[in-house]
Amino acid sequence: MEIDPFTLVITVVLIWSIVALSWYGSPETLLLQACLWTGIVIIAVGLGLERALSYWQHRGTPLTLFLAIFIEKVTA
Repeated sequence: MEIDPFTLVITVVLIWSIVALSWYGSPETLLLQACLWTGIVIIAVGLGLERALSYWQHRGTPLTLFLAIFIEKVTA
């Protein structure tokens, strides 16, 4: 099994951010540090969704519609 280098870097950075949070985090800075790895979580979820859709190609349209409705409800 070959792992894409981009996926590996995103996974390692996400794990490091979560583990290191307890080392250098204080209650005053936890929100700031959580904001720093939110983008990485979004990228990781997107990569997982992309891989799932490449495996289940027939479910792409319903999932796309669901995500569009979800995003519309969240941003409204």
